[in-house]
Formats: sequence, structure tokens, C-alpha cells
Amino acid sequence: MRKLFTTLFVILSLTSIPFNSTSYSPPSIGEMAPEVELPDVNGKTLKLTQLRGNIVLVSFWSTWCAACNAIKNPEYRRLYNRYKDYTFENADGFTVYSVAFDSDKSKWKRRIEDAQLDWPTHVIDQDSYYSYYWFIYNIKSIPSSFLLDETGRVIGANMSYSQLDTELGKRRRTRKVKNVLIGGGDTADLKDRRDNTTTNTQTNPTPSVQTTVYKIQLGVFKNPNLNKFSKLSDLGTLETEQASKLQRVLLGSFTRTQATSVLRQVKARGYRDAYTVTRKGVPSSSDDVIVDVIDEPKPKPDGPTTTPLPENEDELNSTYLEKVYKIQLGVFGKYIESKFNHVKPYGKLSVEELNNGLKKVLLGSFKTSADASVALQKVKPKGFKDAFLVKREELMTITAANIKRYKPNWEKDMSSTPEEDTTAYLALMKLEFPSLRGSMVGEVAPEILLRNRDGAALPLSALQDKYTLVHFWGSWSGPSRQNHEDLKKIYKDFQGKNFEIYSVAFDERPEKWKQVIKEDDIEDWKVHVVEPEGTKSDLLKMYKVNYLPALFLIDKEGTVIGENLSYEKLRQVLEEKVD
Repeated sequence: MRKLFTTLFVILSLTSIPFNSTSYSPPSIGEMAPEVELPDVNGKTLKLTQLRGNIVLVSFWSTWCAACNAIKNPEYRRLYNRYKDYTFENADGFTVYSVAFDSDKSKWKRRIEDAQLDWPTHVIDQDSYYSYYWFIYNIKSIPSSFLLDETGRVIGANMSYSQLDTELGKRRRTRKVKNVLIGGGDTADLKDRRDNTTTNTQTNPTPSVQTTVYKIQLGVFKNPNLNKFSKLSDLGTLETEQASKLQRVLLGSFTRTQATSVLRQVKARGYRDAYTVTRKGVPSSSDDVIVDVIDEPKPKPDGPTTTPLPENEDELNSTYLEKVYKIQLGVFGKYIESKFNHVKPYGKLSVEELNNGLKKVLLGSFKTSADASVALQKVKPKGFKDAFLVKREELMTITAANIKRYKPNWEKDMSSTPEEDTTAYLALMKLEFPSLRGSMVGEVAPEILLRNRDGAALPLSALQDKYTLVHFWGSWSGPSRQNHEDLKKIYKDFQGKNFEIYSVAFDERPEKWKQVIKEDDIEDWKVHVVEPEGTKSDLLKMYKVNYLPALFLIDKEGTVIGENLSYEKLRQVLEEKVD
């Protein structure tokens, strides 16, 4: 009898877990947001309902989501710092409750720190893209967000930065007497504070959180003499900080807005390689400055204009100057190349010797700020937390290959604003830039041997004598699923000719993969196979893939003739090739 009861209990428990996203609809405007209950960075449970009394932006994201890290998180950081010191109509304040779908907790913590996501309310679901919350919030892709009022009701979903800014600005009332950071306490305690005036924000205090401050790093030296930096003393206090056998020279202790302004003045006074670093402490005049970087003026391009790339092959083998981005890994007393081997896959190493004998180590020669920024995010977790971007000019030799390659508008790129950088990242997400690991074009496509929905093994080589589009995707990847409509149109127009799609899903749960094929109505093309190892698969390395979805067009001989083409370009190539 006890065994029967246990069996029934297990069955009932399992059936209570939704496996089909169609069982739920996303919370509508005016509805209560479903509860979220997950561990924070300290491992303590933090419920969404504990933040009642505040306007809350619930942000679903992940460290493996490029759009989250390149676009949305920087926007939310700016939004949080703009409004964190205010009270609102019927609400104590504003905060972000960010829910990360990540199996790697240490990587999640590093990303929070590296990206300076200052708000204290971060939680993680280590079930990653199999999380229960994908279903109850009916999340189709990330980034995804919901704006909640002080009662926990939804007042907006997937709003743009400008929409969020307008909504918060409309509700904003006055600055707080003291900035209170939400990070703990029970629901009743937070509810009590909801009805208090701003003069009562110091009652019922929540656990204290150290503030992030910004300093200007002027350089790294063996034995720095601060008197040599006296012309900067009017901008802030000078100090040194130990860095291995060397010492950093730092200026001031600022809010982010102050640091941005001071850094411009520092560079104008001759310290062109100065940059900002973050430390824990109390910013100067923290109650007098509202952090808001949106209205900062555009930085002006510095340095000479880049020589334009020639349009024809008559100028082959001549040279020209090209402006590039490099990653500065640090300044060292001695350069030992072997210590940098683990970052060589991201670019070529170079060394600049300074007047004091120290060595500045640089990585790569990136053509756009978007490419360089993506590489920087990969380099920082590998022991170079303080790495940053610098601009350089390099002497290039003109060849037939680089005449035909993509030419960016350097004048615009060198003075790019955060909004223009966002455009560049969106272009990266739309697969208009090459992979950081290098191109597959011209190489023979590695063999793929995986099983289809019926369990039969289907090799890629079985499609020889056809132009084949190898389609890498995942049922858990929002951008992958968003591209299915375009692929369906491509297949409809070219099916029956010497063209086929070989679709490879990186899914550890094949039943979910089969379900999504039906949901997205992509059963027209017959070749669907699955890689049950998911993103751990060696196929991603073999094809030099960094992001999903990824597309490779292969000719009849099995050679890659195009990769990550826009759908307009793909259609154009197929119209030329397929008969």
C-alpha cells in the first residue's frame, strides 16, 4: 500500500510540471506576475514578492545570450543608475530583479561583476534553458522582461529603453533622503515601508551593500612619483595601488557620470591611455549626483583619418594605414609569451615598449568596435579582468583579398555612441559579421553523422551533388527560432531543385527538439538531425561556431562557399547557383 501511495505521489508530482509552453500564456498587463523564488549571489533565497512596494523590472537573461550582454544589460544598468535614488508615486523606489538561466554559477557571478550590473537583486536558475520559469512566463526567447508596479502587477512587457525611461519618468516623485538598496527582509517588512514617506527610508533598513565607485587609472609603474601627476590634482585625489610587482596610479573616487567627464579632461591633458576602473567604496558627493550617461555628448574621433581602402586591383602591394581596435591586456615588467597562450585564439599578440622600460601587451587587430567588444568579454574571464580597448593605426599591404572584403565607415565607427554600438551588435546577431574563431569559407565541410527523428543515421555527405545549407540551431535559442520563418521561405522557393537544408539541433532533450519542429512548422525540409551533447559538441569547434543560429552554404563538392549570410544575400547566391 505504501509503495502504491509513493508511486501515485511521484506521478502527481511529475504531472504538475509543465513541459509544454502552450499550457501557459504570458502574464498580461494588469495581471499579477507569477512568483519567482531562486538563490541570489550569496546562495540565499530571494523571492520576487519580497520586492513589493517598489517598481521592479524583472529581467530574464543569461551569460550565453549575446543580445542580453551586449544590449539589454548595459541599458538596464543605465536605467537603474538613473532612477535608483528616487521614490515614485505609491512606490518606495526602483530596482531590477534579474533572473539568469545559467548552469555555471561562477561564470554568472563573474559576468555580473565584469559588466558592473550594480543592482543587488540577482538570482540564478541553474536549470538553464530547461527552467520551470520559461514555461510559467511563457518566454519564447531571451532577453525578456516585465515591468511591475508596487503591487506586483505587470505594467509593461519587453519594453524598449525609451519606453521604460518614459514610464519611470512619468511616475518619478522625488529624490530619497538616503539610498536604500533592496536585498532582503520578509514581505511584511517591505510592505510596511511602501506606505512611508521619503523621510522614513532610514527606518527598517535592509542589509548594507558596498557601493561601486569609479577611478581613473593613469598607468602602471615600477616606482611611481605622484608629483609627476600634479597637474591632475585639481580633478581628484591621487593614490597608488599594488599590482603584482608594479603599482597602479589612480585618480579620484567618482560616480560613473563624474568619471566619464573627468576621463575626458585627463585625456585632454596628455594621458591618452587612461581609463576607468571600478572599486568598492563610497563615491564622492554620492547624494548630489544623479547617474545618467544617456545625455553625455558624443566623444570626438581622435587621431588622423584612416586612409580609404582602394576600389580596384591596380594598387596591389602598396600600403595604407588602417585604424583598428586592440585589447590591452596590461602593462608588465617583463613579457613572457607563454603566459598569454590561452588568449591567442582570440587574436595576435603584440608588445609596445614604454619609455620607463615596461611592456604594454596588446591582443588582436579588430576592424570594428563590435568585434573587439565581443572578444574583450571572452578575454576578461581568462585572467585579464582589467583589460580594455585601445585604438591603433597599422600599416596594411593591399591584396586582392582585402580589396573585396567588407569596408566599415571608420569616421563614424571611431566616434560611435552606445546606440551605434548597439546597432553593431544587432548586426552581429543577424550574422552579418564573421566568427571570431575564423572563417570556414574555402574549407571542406567536416562530416556530420547524427540521427534523425526516427533514429536513423543521416550523414551530411549523403547530400552531395546538391547545394546544401547546413543549419545549426537549438530549440532553446530564441534567435534560432525567430529565423525559421525566413528559412521556410528560402526552402519553399528552392525546393525540388538541387538544394537541401541539413538542419542540426544542439539539444540535450530530443523530445523538446521534436516538439519545436512541429510548433515552428519546419517539417517541410526533411533532413533534421539532433546532437544530444548540446553545446558541448565538438561540431561547434570544428565549424568555428560562436553563436547560434549559424548557417553554412556548401557547394556540390562539399566546400563551404558562404557562411552566416543574411537571407537577402543567401537568396541572391542560390538564385545564381541553383538550377
